[in-house]
Amino acid sequence: RLGGRRWMEQLAKLLKVGSGSLWQLPDYREVYPGSKLEHFRQLSKKSGLGCERMLFFDDEPGSNMEVTQLGVKFVDATGGITEAMVIQGLDTFATACKS
Repeated sequence: RLGGRRWMEQLAKLLKVGSGSLWQLPDYREVYPGSKLEHFRQLSKKSGLGCERMLFFDDEPGSNMEVTQLGVKFVDATGGITEAMVIQGLDTFATACKS
């Protein structure tokens, strides 16, 4: 699976989004093994944000089913994350947050 936080950081810094990188976008960044339910509960607790204010990119359908129960917005990243996918995910997330 993942090579850990350092590997994810290096990868996310390579993915350019606008004038920055994917790594610069989120306020909270974590690589968390195990249940995504617990992962997002902890992120919610640390950040003070409800799970419905979170966006999650992942390539595992099981993770999607778990986190959407908490209200997390999910983007299916099967096949890999692209710049277009990130932009579309952010646009969809922004629209959902307005309603």
